[in-house]
Amino acid sequence: MDNKLIQTLIKQHNQLKGDLGLIFPLFESDKTFNAKTIVGYLKKFQIDLVKHLKLENGTFYVQLLKEMEEKGMKTEDTEEFIGEMKGIEKVVVAFLQQYSDVKEIKDNKDKFEKELTSIKDQLLIRVESEEEGVYMYGGSLI
Repeated sequence: MDNKLIQTLIKQHNQLKGDLGLIFPLFESDKTFNAKTIVGYLKKFQIDLVKHLKLENGTFYVQLLKEMEEKGMKTEDTEEFIGEMKGIEKVVVAFLQQYSDVKEIKDNKDKFEKELTSIKDQLLIRVESEEEGVYMYGGSLI
């Protein structure tokens, strides 16, 4: 497994966390809350997420499973893990679709903030699971 690939994925994780981190200060007061700005930040997050998932799902996981199979290793647990990560991905994508509109965010400010916090927490779980699990494991297959 290419360590450069893993380092790129980790950098992308940091970018995604940073993208979401820009939104939370906007909830500090009615004065700073701006749904239009939030939609812009969510679009940036979505662009970065699509780029990341393309690399992770289309390259990293494919290579990881291939290398495991070539070494005669069982892949069932890793495939199950990948499935769990894709479940988180579906939740995040649904959230982004639901809140792609300024009016939707304005009309549901409290609900949006709670759901955004949940999305952030799920993203952090995914990031930690990958970085402490399959990325380290993939790096050891070099």
